[in-house]
Amino acid sequence: MSRKATNALSQISRRHSSREAWRAVKAARAKFAAAKRAARRGLVHGPYVGAEAHCGLTYAVGGRCTKLRRKFGRSRFDRFRPPRGLVRTFSRKSRTRLQQTLCAIPTRHIGQGMLFVTLTYPRDYPGSWRLWKSQLHNWRKRLFLRCPRAAFVWKLEPQKRGAPHFHLIVTGVPYLAREWLSRSWYEVVASGDQKHLVAGTNVQQVMSSRGVAAYAAKYTAKAQQLPPDWQDGVGRWWGVYGRERLGIVWEFVPLTQREFWRACRWTYRLIGSRYKAQGRGSPRRYSAGLWVVLDDRKARRLAAAVAS
Repeated sequence: MSRKATNALSQISRRHSSREAWRAVKAARAKFAAAKRAARRGLVHGPYVGAEAHCGLTYAVGGRCTKLRRKFGRSRFDRFRPPRGLVRTFSRKSRTRLQQTLCAIPTRHIGQGMLFVTLTYPRDYPGSWRLWKSQLHNWRKRLFLRCPRAAFVWKLEPQKRGAPHFHLIVTGVPYLAREWLSRSWYEVVASGDQKHLVAGTNVQQVMSSRGVAAYAAKYTAKAQQLPPDWQDGVGRWWGVYGRERLGIVWEFVPLTQREFWRACRWTYRLIGSRYKAQGRGSPRRYSAGLWVVLDDRKARRLAAAVAS
C-alpha cells in the first residue's frame, strides 16, 4: 500500500474515533442534565445517582429531638475522609449538631437538677484560646470532684469587647452555690480582680424543657461578628464533658422511601406552622432529610402513622 493511501486511512480512523468520542461526551452530558433535573424534583440527591438509599427516623429517648435521614450506601473501600483542618468559624453544621445535642438531653434531668451557668473573664483576659480551653478544663475537674454526677455542654462566645465567655448547661446538679461558683472560677482564672470575683459568674435553674430549646435557639441560631483576634480560629466552639452521664440514647426506626417522604412532608408542615406563628419566613427546603424539636412520644406516633 502506498504512503498516500496509508495517510488517508489514518485520517479516516482519527475522524471516526473523534466522532465516537464526541457522541460519548454528548450522551454523558445528557445523562448528567437528566440527573440534575431529577435531583431538583427531589427524586435523587446529588452525586449518588442510582445508589441504594437507607431511610429512617431517629429520635432521642426521653428527649425532644427527632431526625429524618436518607443515607446512600457506598462501598466501604470508597470512603475517603480528608484530614481535619483548623476550626476557624462556627459553621452551620456545627451549629445544627449543637442544637440537636441540647434538644436530645432527656427531660428527666430538669427534675433531677439542670442549671444555666455563665463564666466570664475580667478586664484583663488572656489572648490565647488554648488557655481559655485549659482553664475551662481545670474548672471542670473542680466541678466533678464536688458533684460526681455532673455533666455539661459548653458553648464559647465572644463579648462586644472581644473577651471570651462560656455558656454551660449543667445536668446532675440540683443546686450550685453562687459563692463556690464565683470562687472556683476566680481561682482557676487567677485574675486577682475583686470585681471579677463578684460579677464573673452567673447561675440559673432550668424550669422547663422549653427553656433548653429557647437556649439552643438563642445562643446558636444567631450570626456573630467575630473580633479581629478571633479571625484565625479559636478551636472548637462547643463541646460536652461527661457525655455518658447526659443519658442521650438514640432510637432508630427504618422507613421505606414512600414512608420517608410522607414523614418529611408532615414534619415540614409542622415546622412551617411554627415559623408562621413566630412571624418567620418559610423553613429551608430538605433533600436528604430534616430534623425537628419533637419528643419521643410524638416521634413514635409519627413513625406509626406513616407506616399505616
